[in-house]
Amino acid sequence: MRYELRQHRQHVAAWLRFAPPLFGLLLALATSIRAAEPNPTGAEPMAVDILASNRGIAKSSKLRAENIDPSTDNEFLDFSQAFVKKDGEWILTIPATDAPEKYRYVGFGPMAVEPLHRYSLVMESTNLATDFKNIARVTFLKGDTRTHFVSIGYAPSSEFGTPPDADRMVVWLGVSAWPNTVAPGPKVGFRSLKLADLGPMRGAPISGDAQPGENLLPVSDFESEPLGAFTNRAYFYAGHGVISEIVSGESKCLHLVKGAHDYVYPYFNSRKIDLNGCSLLFTCRIKGKGKVSPGIWWWLKGVKGTAWAYYHGDCYDLTDTWQTVRVWRACLAATDFATCDFNLEKSPEVDLYVDDLSLTIIR
Repeated sequence: MRYELRQHRQHVAAWLRFAPPLFGLLLALATSIRAAEPNPTGAEPMAVDILASNRGIAKSSKLRAENIDPSTDNEFLDFSQAFVKKDGEWILTIPATDAPEKYRYVGFGPMAVEPLHRYSLVMESTNLATDFKNIARVTFLKGDTRTHFVSIGYAPSSEFGTPPDADRMVVWLGVSAWPNTVAPGPKVGFRSLKLADLGPMRGAPISGDAQPGENLLPVSDFESEPLGAFTNRAYFYAGHGVISEIVSGESKCLHLVKGAHDYVYPYFNSRKIDLNGCSLLFTCRIKGKGKVSPGIWWWLKGVKGTAWAYYHGDCYDLTDTWQTVRVWRACLAATDFATCDFNLEKSPEVDLYVDDLSLTIIR
């Protein structure tokens, strides 16, 4: 009996020695599994069929196609006139009475969204003609004001992120026959068009050390750079023919001069980092002469050859006064690094001053 009691005490002592680290290991394992799951509950995200729920925009709506771009307003189709219901399908049809245009859009919304979330658009569709190309875009709104818009892949399933200042969005589906006009008649048959909220975007990169608010670019205000030519930097490329120099005024800044036949995408690279699932904000100050569209690109991981995924924000008219620009983009693919560029193609000649660059993860 004493031997059995002594053995029991030894077993208890052994358990007390190993239980805390074992418990910690099990807890860490459970936590890692839970963190890796996109949806810990296992439930499918609730999807809304925006066709069946009749979310289409009427021609009289103030949220017309100017929420994509002001020049597209005359290319907007009334939802009730564009879709014909037949045999369980919604048929996108260009009315014969419409004036000919190179693009035609139909809008759905506005629909409430959560900022900095990831959404999916799943469509069951079939092209009924071959004389056009499909187009899909999303406009983000704060109230009734457009804040951002993005082109999304016209595919059975596409994903996109929402910007930090959005509370509503409009989904635009369209057809294009560029450079020709879109011919009347049925174009696409839809059985469903479902929108789902997949949850919040990530607040930190998958790989690479970076915190929200930290500048991912290796340079910002140029104060530590010597005056003169700004070349031979591993993280910066001005391009063929472009003059690139550090100049001094109120403070040091980068000066770029592009001629009519010079390179049109000067850019800065971030350090190596996988930003899949992150939302990013590129800010800088610009002034000068001409037009510029700042943008955020990705270099996609594992893609052979040229792996750029391009995106440019609004076009700015440069003046003699500094103006601050902000470009937002959600990254939904594995990346090797990010790039901030200045698209100069909209003006034959550009004289651009740049200062206070910043590329940050937001959440």
